[in-house]
Amino acid sequence: MDPFDQFAEQQESYELIGEHRDMLLAEAREVWGQAPQAEVVGLIVAPGAAGDPVRGFLEQATGQNLAGRGITGLVPRELVVAMLRAQAPATLEWLPPSRTADGRSLPIAAVTAHGFRFAAVSCPE
Repeated sequence: MDPFDQFAEQQESYELIGEHRDMLLAEAREVWGQAPQAEVVGLIVAPGAAGDPVRGFLEQATGQNLAGRGITGLVPRELVVAMLRAQAPATLEWLPPSRTADGRSLPIAAVTAHGFRFAAVSCPE
C-alpha cells in the first residue's frame, strides 16, 4: 500500500485532534475535579469512519446507532484498552500513558476509516 493513499485521512486525524484537544482537556479537568484518580482518554471518531470496528464497539457498548456521526468525548481508559485489544492489538503500545514523570497526561485517540492517531496533552497538577 502506498503511504500516500490515505494522506487525506492522516491529515484529518491531525486536524481532529487540534480541533477537539482543548474541549477534551476541559472535560477531563472536570472529571478529575470530581474523581482525581480517574483515567480517561479523549476519543475522536471521524464521521467518515463508518463501518469501522470502533464505531461498532461503541454502538454495542451504548446501545445507540452511531452511523454517519462523528463521536467526540471522554471514555474510561479501560474501554479504549479493551477496544484496541479486540480490534487493533498492534496499536496498544502507541496509546500514551495517563501519568508521566511530569504528572497527569490526557491521551487522545483519533479514529479514521483506515487507522488510528494517538496524541497526549500534558496536564500539570
